[in-house]
Amino acid sequence: MDTIIRRRPKIWSDDLKPGWMHQFYFKRKTSFTDNLGCGGYVWCQKLVQKINKAKTVANSMHTVCHNRDNLWFRVMEFDRSNQGIPDGQNHVHLKNRTCDRERFDTLRYPCTHVIAACQNLHLDLMGYVDEVYKLEYMYNM
Repeated sequence: MDTIIRRRPKIWSDDLKPGWMHQFYFKRKTSFTDNLGCGGYVWCQKLVQKINKAKTVANSMHTVCHNRDNLWFRVMEFDRSNQGIPDGQNHVHLKNRTCDRERFDTLRYPCTHVIAACQNLHLDLMGYVDEVYKLEYMYNM
């Protein structure tokens, strides 16, 4: 039984070595704004640092969900996390993007109370960051 094996027709990309696109892109001279998309950076670096610091503080907060449909929470802070002494409580309304401390309203990125509420429901907290903090908005790309 004779079988005929078809060969794939040769195309222009067969001659290219792996990684050619990476070498081509980085060999030419580009400005800072051209390279923003390459590193995968979407948000301002200072903002990401502040949110990471706030995440550690949010881990010691207690969150109670009052209305899951409207995303209404009560977040209790503890003065000393190891002693469990409550310091204060704040109300967070994620649908309206409001918090009692008003930091979330004015700065338009999540404060520690909002981060604690997002962690409670496993929500992506970067969805609550305003477009102003995106690098493409900052550099008008």
